This record gives sequence, C-alpha cells and structure tokens, in this order.
Amino acid sequence: MIRVLMIDLGGTLINQDNFVYPHVQEALETIQSFETGTQEQLSVCLVSDFYMPTPQRTEQSLFQEYIMLLESLNLRRFFDPAEQHITLSTQAGVFKPDPRIFELALERLGLTASFDECLFITENAEHIEACRSLGMKTLRFAEEEPGVDFNDWSEAPLLISQIVNPKNIINLEKAIRLRLAVEHDLEFMAISDFSPDGTISGRAKQWHSLAAANHGAGRNSQVPLSVDVKINLASEGRILAVKPGQPDKEETAEADHYVKTLEDNKQISRKKSGPLSPGETYRETVNEKGEKRIKRERFSAI
Repeated sequence: MIRVLMIDLGGTLINQDNFVYPHVQEALETIQSFETGTQEQLSVCLVSDFYMPTPQRTEQSLFQEYIMLLESLNLRRFFDPAEQHITLSTQAGVFKPDPRIFELALERLGLTASFDECLFITENAEHIEACRSLGMKTLRFAEEEPGVDFNDWSEAPLLISQIVNPKNIINLEKAIRLRLAVEHDLEFMAISDFSPDGTISGRAKQWHSLAAANHGAGRNSQVPLSVDVKINLASEGRILAVKPGQPDKEETAEADHYVKTLEDNKQISRKKSGPLSPGETYRETVNEKGEKRIKRERFSAI
C-alpha cells in the first residue's frame, strides 16, 4: 500500500528555465487531497538535489534559498510545513538516488514507512531504475519524450490514484475532473457507476450553443449543460475514450429561456476585462478556439 508520494523538482515540476510545467499546480492541488487504502491522507513531499553546504553557504541558508525559489514559482504552499515536506541533498549529504536521501525524507515526514510504501516521480530514467531496485513504485514524467508514463501533469492524478488506492471513488472523481477539463473541455460532476472493466458512467457539463444565445451581440454563445458521459480507463488509469451524451431537452429549453432573459435585461457584459457594469452578472468570454461562452461572474446585479 502506498502511503507516501515523493516528487523531484527540476525537470519534473519545472523545466531548465525554472518555468513550472502546465497543470502542475492543479495536479498538486488534486493529489494532496487523496486518501490511502487506510483512509489516511496521502503524504506528499519534495525530494530534490541542491547545492552542498560550504562555509560561505550553510545548510540553513541553502534551505532558505530553495524555499525562496519555491515561493517565486508559487509552489511552496503545496509542501508546507517545509521542514517536514521538503528534503534536499544539502541536508542528506548525498545526491539521489542514494537511499539515504529517501530515508531522510521519511524521517522528516515523521513516518515509519518502508520504501515499498513510497511512490517517486521524476524525469530521470536512471533514478527510476534505482528507486525500483529499492522497492519503490515509480512514475516517469517528460514533456516531449515518448515512452514515459506521462507527458502532461493533468494525467498524473489518475495514474497516482490507481497506484495509491484504485478502489477509492472520491480520489478517482477528483483525478478525472482535472483530466476531462484539460483534455476534453468537460466539467466532470460525479461518478454514478464504475465497472470492473474500467468503464465509468457519470455526469458532466458540456458547452452547447442555444437559440436564445443567437440573438444580438450574444449570437453563437455557449452555456454549460448537463450530459451523461461514459469514460473508458486503462488499467493504469489512463483515459482511453470519452463519450458524452446530449443534454436533456427540458434543461436546454430552460437554459434557452434564461439566456434570453439575461439578454433582455442587459445582464451579459461583452467587455473582455475589467469590472462589470451595474446590472451585469455574466461575462461573454472567447476561448483560444474563438468560441464565445457566457460565464457567471457575480450573483448580485449591483
């Protein structure tokens, strides 16, 4: 049973130019709420190679330097308190994949877990092999390299959920929600059925054009409507296929009437940015495909 998730930083969460890879923050947000097979919260930590101490740059000053880097990347919040959830080669006196750095990471977490209760994510193929020889589970990330476990961090929660606790539906719902939003432009709501062959039935919201949204300046705008959706998962958690259904005719008619009312009452703003004017509660946005979408920005018209 996996109790601990260890993650590398350089090349895994950030690239060589210190830019955070796409969807890292959303993935970390999702993963941190995962439960293990014993209903405990999954322990998540960073295990990272960094500079070794010198008389001029002490262990403590280097640790603070690393923390400042994480803050500049907006990643520190996922690994607080840092004294427990961040372990550096600086502190261990050895670089990965020496087992002593992973032992120190478990010690700092305050856990008596063994290596076979740990999952490690890195871009380094040699470290993957070394960690497997220690009994750890592994996942390898690379943004553009074929043959790795995942290329996009929106995929990671699904893969992790199936390693950590494949029977936990709550973990699975959270993981699916991120991947469907990124890859399929669907807002997943809930699982209604999960069969042993990996077929998931559930509900999601999908963007649809309405007749009322074709009036005036709002023509061709889309709104989210509820649909049934079937999802096929591979055994490791990768999504193989997504098949959304059609929205209910009654819900479509209600949404059509509602959008028409918004139009008539001038509650939809066409400004790309800035505060809404008095009386406006929705904004029409345009995505990268040029699709117009009506999104609520506030509930009060004042």
